[in-house]
Amino acid sequence: MYSPLAWVMNTGFFLFGITVFVGVAMLNGLRGWRRWAVLIIGTLVGVGGVVLAFFPGDGEADRQGTVDYHGLGAMAAIVGGNVLIIVLGRMHRHLGVARKAGKSMVMLGAFGLVSMVGFLAVAGSGANVLVGLVERCAVCPVLFGLICAGASIWNRSPWTRRRRSPLTPGEGHHAVGVSAVRSTERRSFSGQESSNGRITSSATRISLPTCAAVRVTSTVSRMPRKAYQARIGSVTRW
Repeated sequence: MYSPLAWVMNTGFFLFGITVFVGVAMLNGLRGWRRWAVLIIGTLVGVGGVVLAFFPGDGEADRQGTVDYHGLGAMAAIVGGNVLIIVLGRMHRHLGVARKAGKSMVMLGAFGLVSMVGFLAVAGSGANVLVGLVERCAVCPVLFGLICAGASIWNRSPWTRRRRSPLTPGEGHHAVGVSAVRSTERRSFSGQESSNGRITSSATRISLPTCAAVRVTSTVSRMPRKAYQARIGSVTRW
């Protein structure tokens, strides 16, 4: 059976394979054998998706007795995909994936592998009873597991937490740079006594190199206002 929209599904297979490979290659937190293991499995899944796209399942291979590349690609994508989410779920600590998400991925991968065994048994028997449903039970856990991993990594990333967290009292000084620190110091400590008993003028500046001033800026960004004023006062007296 040929569908005029077959190119839509084949394009989806191709993009799936490329996306999985690129996503696995961009994962952070894996070193040594862990990274190589994930890359090898991700490459297998990616190649399987591309093979599915270029060799549609039309049944000609079975009738002619030739190599069924569509079946090989499906086997690589489905089995490799379920194994991939199991491995990623087991390595959740290294990837920044939440613990519950990691356990869910392992369970989804195990269910997908069991469903794949059931699909092969039903398809090999020739009964063709609910064969499509059993195949979907083997495919969908791969998609759900990858979505679960991506969502968990996105939610736990420092960039996402930084955008969601409200500003602390000193965070405004972190973004304005050295000049703002100096102007704040002039406004806050004008008229205060220094260590030698004299009055600090309004033109007092931090007599530190620029790199030291940057360190002060990044340090005070996490301080309450009183601690920030005490730190700047000690620098001024110094």
